Amino acid sequence: MFKQCIFLFLLCFLLPNFSLTSTVANELTYKQLEQLHEAANNGFIEDDDGFIWLGTQRGLLKWMGEQLILYTPENSSIIGANISAIVQGDNGVIWVGTLDGGLNKYDKLTNKFVHVQGKGSSSVNSIGGWRKTQPLAFVNNNELVFVSDQRLIHFKKDTFTEIPLDDDKQILTGAVFCQEKECWFGIEGALVLLDLNTHKTTVYPYQSTSEHALSINKIIKIDGMLYIATQYRGLLQFNAQTTKFSTLIPYQNKPITNFVYENIKQQLWLIHSPSIGLTQFSIRSGLVESHFSSASDLNPLSDIRLSGLLFSKRKQLLAFTLGGDLGAIEPKLFTSITKQSDLGQGLISNNIRPIYQTKDGTIWLGTKSEVGLHHYDEATKRFIPFADPKASMPYVIYEDSSETLWLASLDGSLSALDSTRTKVEEYFSLNAKIGDIVEHATNPSLLWLATYDKGLLLFDKNIGLVEQFQHNSELASSISSNFILKLLYVDQELWLGTMKGLNHYNEITHEFSRYEKKLPSENKILNLLPEESGKIWVVNDSNGIDLFDPKNETFEEKFTNVGFPIKATEQDDKGNLYGYIIKKGLFKFNTLTETFHIYGKEYNLPLSFWLVAHHKMFNGDMWFGSQYGLTIFNPENLSKKIEVNKVYFTRLNQNGHPIETDTAYEKLTSLSLDWQNNVLEFGYVGKFSHQSKEINYRYKMEGVDASWFYTNYTQGRYVGLDSGNYLLRVSMKVNGQWSSAEQEAQLKIVISTPIWRLWWPQLLMLIIFIFIIVVVSYSIIAFCQNRTLKKDVYLDPLTGCYNRRYLQNTLSKLDERLIHRKSISSDSAAYAFLFFDLDNFKNVNDEYGHDVGDIVLQHFAKVLQSQCRVGDTLARWGGEEFVMVCQVNSKSSIPEICQRMIQTICNKNVSISESTLLEYTCSIGAISYPDEEQLNAQSAEKIASVLSDFALYQAKEKGRNTWCVIETTSSLDSTDLHDLNHDKVQQLISERKLNLIHP
Repeated sequence: MFKQCIFLFLLCFLLPNFSLTSTVANELTYKQLEQLHEAANNGFIEDDDGFIWLGTQRGLLKWMGEQLILYTPENSSIIGANISAIVQGDNGVIWVGTLDGGLNKYDKLTNKFVHVQGKGSSSVNSIGGWRKTQPLAFVNNNELVFVSDQRLIHFKKDTFTEIPLDDDKQILTGAVFCQEKECWFGIEGALVLLDLNTHKTTVYPYQSTSEHALSINKIIKIDGMLYIATQYRGLLQFNAQTTKFSTLIPYQNKPITNFVYENIKQQLWLIHSPSIGLTQFSIRSGLVESHFSSASDLNPLSDIRLSGLLFSKRKQLLAFTLGGDLGAIEPKLFTSITKQSDLGQGLISNNIRPIYQTKDGTIWLGTKSEVGLHHYDEATKRFIPFADPKASMPYVIYEDSSETLWLASLDGSLSALDSTRTKVEEYFSLNAKIGDIVEHATNPSLLWLATYDKGLLLFDKNIGLVEQFQHNSELASSISSNFILKLLYVDQELWLGTMKGLNHYNEITHEFSRYEKKLPSENKILNLLPEESGKIWVVNDSNGIDLFDPKNETFEEKFTNVGFPIKATEQDDKGNLYGYIIKKGLFKFNTLTETFHIYGKEYNLPLSFWLVAHHKMFNGDMWFGSQYGLTIFNPENLSKKIEVNKVYFTRLNQNGHPIETDTAYEKLTSLSLDWQNNVLEFGYVGKFSHQSKEINYRYKMEGVDASWFYTNYTQGRYVGLDSGNYLLRVSMKVNGQWSSAEQEAQLKIVISTPIWRLWWPQLLMLIIFIFIIVVVSYSIIAFCQNRTLKKDVYLDPLTGCYNRRYLQNTLSKLDERLIHRKSISSDSAAYAFLFFDLDNFKNVNDEYGHDVGDIVLQHFAKVLQSQCRVGDTLARWGGEEFVMVCQVNSKSSIPEICQRMIQTICNKNVSISESTLLEYTCSIGAISYPDEEQLNAQSAEKIASVLSDFALYQAKEKGRNTWCVIETTSSLDSTDLHDLNHDKVQQLISERKLNLIHP
């Protein structure tokens, strides 16, 4: 909230012009833009590219919208860190004065500071003083005037010239202002004019009886008049034609340390020391306003100690605080009024129901209380309760064409106030809850009443209720529901919003037409608003807003799926819609661009806002009422025009570290990167625009991206860029309009090429590659040929099994493995040697011929192959004999394997003709492969073949189609296996060194 602080002789003039709506419109708030973490010192400018420069005690700050850079002697070429003044010169040059280094010049095209030492007899080591004034002024080109160690210095053509004063005892106060070829500066007790051509000075003393002499902090010239901020004399005006001083704002123990001129409204914004709020002075009217904020505000101005002000090209009032923050002072978007607030004095309750402004400008509202009706009294600045009990708890307020004020209460009554609007003149008990009132389009003596339970009522102001229209389920032309929330006339046609759809009333036929949507919730209509082309905005309870065309009788969905119910809605002069979305906040729906913006808890708005009251005032202010009081805002403050402008790069990083360039980022046109570090992180911002939800950006790397990438953020990143030339483009979009090609930020990116991608290394690599291809191809051909040869050598052509040669080679390798293996017990893993022989195979050849014999052998081989596991070896030993070598868990499992093999083969037969199936059997002789200790470097293959052959012979003796297994015992010695034959095997069996096992 704020209090007006003006001259006593203007007080009587200002009070009559005060109003509640103007008070709300002038409220200000502080919005932090950046936390700088630097103590404020002096110097606060905006350059031609829209970037903010601030002087601190530790260096020079450059704020680029979303990127902050601090220039210090440690990280740049600036001399001196304690900044005292900043001005912008021609061609974007920034002049920087320091207390500990003198004068510096910064050029964006070189991205470097140059310490200006100058020629002449005068040296400059410090600019300004302990007081934060205006010690540096730019004239033109490379010409400056500034204060250095109580000397006035004129810098021109790289030469420092000290301006002699008439009296050596005169004390410079530090403020300098130059325009064309004349400069104004302050000395103690006077204002001085300097002619830059002749260096002649003219002193204009300030006559005062005060103990404090005139001490000037800042000077500005507007329309030929000088405005002077002083330490002890307030705000002064000096007329150079009459050489007269006049006081605009008296001292009042508040030194004016700084001010800034806003050319749009032709007013000065002033800050004091100590800073208590902000003072606003209108040059046109001479009015003074002092702005404060209440303790309940999120950002009260009274808590902000201002150091510098700047009215930027963004049309923002920027503030630099003593605490080291950069912020914006702007009109408060939303004002809350409750019975506890200063603006809500006199309110009986915070539960606001109807809100209305009558033709005479009086604001009326109802609250949910016994004394419910209030009006705002401009004289006492209070809400005045209406004492008549017949006006308690009004739900609807309506003024007809005869300026009679009607009230509908929750108790089902309808009342009319008298002409003085101090008491209820007429009272009607209708026993109906009225939700809306509209005067008849052609008969002003009639009122339409929308009710929540009795349908539509037609009321005659003279005689009372005339007619009632209710829903009839058997009559299609009746109203669709008795629950009606809104009435609207469009071209003298009456439309109704009911809980079961949109209705139109035909006053000739007295019939209703119904217009419904598919979902029941979409037919719960909360509000109707006119659209300029004759269409109707329909607000439903299904989270959306539709546009209904009466001509085509169609709904067009415009604003849907917001997630929560939309409650109250209002319309501004431009046709935009405003309302509340439960649990989200207030929304604005731009009907031109069909976009919406939500204002939520960041504006201290209650999210559980169950609105039941809303009204647009004559000045355009929107008033919304709820159980939490009033929320007021002006749509113009929510519709600040942001123009499409030039986009600049503000940040160029690699892996989080800034890229060093010889040109400032905003002036950079090309960038070269090494192929080994081909990552680019970049930031950007639109000129004179801050980050806003109304601004969209897009960027594209030509040569990488096929299409634009759209975003609301001001940063992007590319990783793994290939060698080559690219063009990075960034543009901004405001109100549906994108930046032109000239306004885009464009940066040529060159990624270096590694040495191996040059032509001669590539040729060398091609030769090496061809050589490798030739060598590899030859090796593959040789391998394939060798593999084919091995296949012919090791495979039996008839059965496809390995042959005896392959088996012998495999067994020799197995011998080597067994020799180096540790001894194992009888139950340890072992290898089994199985010798298969077809029974009576000679008879098959003799009876059916060798072709059938071959078929039987092939079939027998397939059966054996099907029983092999991974790692087992099957080979044709010769004729009808086959050998299988397989690993077993223990020697004791070999008989079981043999039995399974016999059973498998017995169940098989082979087809030798279409009608003949031939059955065959086999015999098996098996042994456990000899242990390494028993072998003692003897041939395991020879021993295994002799023993298995003996076992096979025994199986044949037992009648064929059976098996026999020879098992070694622990008493068997390696010498027993020398010169092994059938007779010796028989002997070893008889000596029980070998066991013969039968089924």
